[in-house]
Amino acid sequence: MVALHGNVYPLARKEFDQGVVDPATRLDRMLLLLNSSPAQQADLDDLVAAQQDPHSPLYHQWLTPAEFGARFGASDADLAQVSAWLASHELAIEEIPAGRRLVVFSGSAAQVSATFRTGLHIYRVDGILHLANASDPQIPVALSGLVAGVVSLHDFRRTSEMRTRTPLAAQPDYSAGATHYLFPADFATIYNLNPLFTARTDGTGSSIAIAARSNIRLSDVEAFRSMAGLAPNEPTVTLDGADPGLVDHDQDESTLDAEWSGAVAPAASVNLVVAATTATTDGVDLAAAWIVNHAAAPVVSVSYGSCEQEMGATELAFYNSLWEQAASQGMSVFVSSGDAGAAGCSAPTANAGSATAVNGLCSSPYSTCVGGTEFNEGSNAAHYWSAANSSGYGSALSYIPEEVWNESASNGGTGLWASG
Repeated sequence: MVALHGNVYPLARKEFDQGVVDPATRLDRMLLLLNSSPAQQADLDDLVAAQQDPHSPLYHQWLTPAEFGARFGASDADLAQVSAWLASHELAIEEIPAGRRLVVFSGSAAQVSATFRTGLHIYRVDGILHLANASDPQIPVALSGLVAGVVSLHDFRRTSEMRTRTPLAAQPDYSAGATHYLFPADFATIYNLNPLFTARTDGTGSSIAIAARSNIRLSDVEAFRSMAGLAPNEPTVTLDGADPGLVDHDQDESTLDAEWSGAVAPAASVNLVVAATTATTDGVDLAAAWIVNHAAAPVVSVSYGSCEQEMGATELAFYNSLWEQAASQGMSVFVSSGDAGAAGCSAPTANAGSATAVNGLCSSPYSTCVGGTEFNEGSNAAHYWSAANSSGYGSALSYIPEEVWNESASNGGTGLWASG
């Protein structure tokens, strides 16, 4: 056996240890990440570069997930070897996605612990109980060139990068006196989108996939679009596995993402891909993998994050591998950069930050980390905003000067609240 170093969550420490997990605990839909051979990886890197080179005959010659898997994924023999190893430990193989770089499997805590030679423990951190592996997982030496590791053997979750924590209302706010809220009509005015919309550059014929771990009420999106004066265009909800239902707070994130993707591209097809979080696997990881391995849309949006230093080596490799596959398939991936400024490992509510860090879900060069801006109207807000609301509740008059979003204590606010 050989240990896969760098795959213990930093807070899975002895002082927090509450003992071994119940051996019968179900661990569903774990992700085993597989490596390409060095020759395959070099070939893929060259292809992705050529696909972005206008002078190359391969420019914008995108692959399908099946083509990617056949060329850059594990062979039938390798998949059979890995499958046999997992089955020998009575682990159930749920799926091998089209890209052939993942194996989705399930089992009990006892089976997983025996397979990967690591104890699974309960840890109490900040009053919350968490499940995590106590040591680096191990795999047979014979598989060390093929198996990168299990993406996650813990339940320290991705965090939603959403500043507002108040419950969503079916009807959003708009300009009221000296207070100005952003409405779809305002966004279109500020960024001069209306001429594009008139010319049908409005998302017609395109689609956006959103990674989510909560379902939504379609009636909320319908109410938002109706009040905003947008034509009816319901998002599609695609379930990857069991329906998690309406999950506290995550429902807000999913609703916000579906509404505003459809507000900026009002004619685009919005596909909210929802995967339930399991005992050891984050629903965001499952949804992201489904989106890429089904080439669900040319544009992908992910509004969750994890501090890069707290992600295991396999977690980081998973996202780099997944986003490079997306790039080879012509998919543009956008991930929110975070809410704690440069201190990505700290909570935005903290008064001081730890070492500088970024969101590990978009530290790959094959994705785009997107930070926030805020308006800088100066002392003459009336120059940019009308006191009344037009059709669709718009009130912005023109482009408004912007600066990096920063509501931190260093800028007159509180905590670390600022763009990552």
